[in-house]
Amino acid sequence: MVWRPNPGPQTRFLASPARRGLYGGAASGGKSAALIACPLRWIHNPRYRGLYLRREATYLGDAIDKTRALYPALGARLVTSPRVVWTFPSGATLWMNHCEHESDIANYDSFEFSEVLFDELTHFAEKQFDGICARLRGTDPSLPYWSRAATNPGGVGHEWVFRRWGAWLDPQHPNPAAPGELRWYVGREDGSPGDPNALSYTFVPAKIEDNPHVARTYRAELMGLDPVRREQLLAGNWLVRPAAGKYFKRTWVRLLDARPTQVRGRVRYWDLAAGGDWAVGVLMSVTDEGLFVVEHVERLRGSPGEVREAVKRTAALDGPGVPVVLEQDPGQAGKDQVFSYAVELGAEGFAVYGRPKRTDKITAFGPVSSQAQVGNLAVVRGPWNGPYFDVLEGFPEGDHDDDVDATSGAHAVLCGAPLTDPSPPPTPPEPDLSRDLSAFAGR
Repeated sequence: MVWRPNPGPQTRFLASPARRGLYGGAASGGKSAALIACPLRWIHNPRYRGLYLRREATYLGDAIDKTRALYPALGARLVTSPRVVWTFPSGATLWMNHCEHESDIANYDSFEFSEVLFDELTHFAEKQFDGICARLRGTDPSLPYWSRAATNPGGVGHEWVFRRWGAWLDPQHPNPAAPGELRWYVGREDGSPGDPNALSYTFVPAKIEDNPHVARTYRAELMGLDPVRREQLLAGNWLVRPAAGKYFKRTWVRLLDARPTQVRGRVRYWDLAAGGDWAVGVLMSVTDEGLFVVEHVERLRGSPGEVREAVKRTAALDGPGVPVVLEQDPGQAGKDQVFSYAVELGAEGFAVYGRPKRTDKITAFGPVSSQAQVGNLAVVRGPWNGPYFDVLEGFPEGDHDDDVDATSGAHAVLCGAPLTDPSPPPTPPEPDLSRDLSAFAGR
């Protein structure tokens, strides 16, 4: 025995005959392990070809590591080029790939699959799910030709997954389904088991309590998330959504009369204006006790020249010991902008860094929201407090979120987020024009 499913939801999911099976709904219910085990029922059949998918290739590594811990014991061999494929002794194969863009559906046009496994289904668009499932075809009646998916609430595909599996996920559904119950649909309409055009669906919920292999400390990690994400991952709540007031309330923070003197670090983080938005620079520190303190916020709307002067002015007020970090837009333009600031302010003794945008605004603000909710975020009193609180409390539904981005960035930097090197590139040597032009002498 090389692997055994957990009793309860995981076993029920693996035993379901549904053509469209969804599993999970909360963190650490054993979702990825269940998907990786799905092919094991068919690996004796040389005509089995499975497809395991993540939305982005960067997330495949963890899944590949999990398969390395199981599949070799069953005699499987892994090939990683030109694609990642496990081949079992019978000749059965499991492809592990990604489908980042909707146009990537075409990459699978000429293939037939016995089973498609979607990990984190809410990361996919509905068009991707339907397009890839259209490749479930073949002539061997002993193979399943079905899809299996696992997911948590949230993500770009939250709404369509909630709608598609509404009978299980929506408590207000007019005809709710029990966990593991089969329902038949023709397209988006109700169908019946005897209709050859109908597909059977099911959803099997699982939570952290259903997985005996999860460390007890993981629940404490989930408790540290922002309120929305915590409710989604810990409780499997599909109804909670990002809304104003859920990520920040001014009553959560302590107000200080002065800046702290004993600090481990301090940074001025700028989200520069673009397209008429506000340029916002947040000065934040972290004390020796680990308290994060928003010491000052500079906000303005102005021309690029006026914004640059404001960055220089606040740098002078903060002092050369406070690094200036700019949120770096993607592409060469963002690099050039950071470089120009680094050259100008560097000549006056200030350190300037760039920090590329790496995630969506809600995810980025989550750690700040969590710190505020547990009372570990303080704000120094000042006339800027009101507008600053208004923006944070209105997030993500407000008209502007520049204060949010600058606060998220400052907190991330104080927590060790990587920064770009602002140092100017080495100056290339001057060309020897006399030598280069000598060939043309006398012509």
